Amino acid sequence: MDGGNGKECARPPQVHQPILSPLKPFSQHLVELVGLVIMHRRIRNSSDPVSL
Repeated sequence: MDGGNGKECARPPQVHQPILSPLKPFSQHLVELVGLVIMHRRIRNSSDPVSL
């Protein structure tokens, strides 16, 4: 039972797949860009890491 629940939590519901499938590459790229920006800001504001 636990394994099944873990799988469900890790993977989004199948209902959302058709809506997100065309935007998947773009959204993934956007997430990577946002992550890089946040990391860069954290490095720049190392004295004040709380403010993003």
